[in-house]
Amino acid sequence: MTNVQGRYPLFALSVNDAINRIRSHAQDRGHVIMNCYGPTYTLNGLHTLLQDREIVRYPVRMIFDGEMLQSGEPAFVMEIDDEEDRHSILSIHPALRNVVSAVSTVLFYQLARVNYGPYATAEHAEALGAAALGVSEDDYYDQMCAIADFIQEMQGSRPSMNSLGVSLRD
Repeated sequence: MTNVQGRYPLFALSVNDAINRIRSHAQDRGHVIMNCYGPTYTLNGLHTLLQDREIVRYPVRMIFDGEMLQSGEPAFVMEIDDEEDRHSILSIHPALRNVVSAVSTVLFYQLARVNYGPYATAEHAEALGAAALGVSEDDYYDQMCAIADFIQEMQGSRPSMNSLGVSLRD
């Protein structure tokens, strides 16, 4: 069976199949990240990774700026699609700037949105992030929660960097 133009075969893909294929692809991208850039990440390495079209669908510029973030949000990716260029700006909470393990954790979560757009789910983001960090999805989820809790604490009182559960020597 072919489409109207007769070029490409049509096939039935259930919603569940599509979700599972995106998840599998996200996990695969996470493994590629780990193999090419990990397991120890640096800010320079993360900037380079964001320009790698094998891993990241569109160019992403990472900034440390809380202006685009909602209260308690550790990171947000804003897509820019103009006539000449499609790219994204990844805004990461400035309190995370010196904790590279936290930066990489939230960056990997946001990559799912860059790569899969509105089809990305939390499950896709967790699969990508866990694979990129070489941890279980449960451990990755716990890391994301610790970072979100840290940001929440910071907005309410003076937080302890140890609440992130990461080394300050990042």
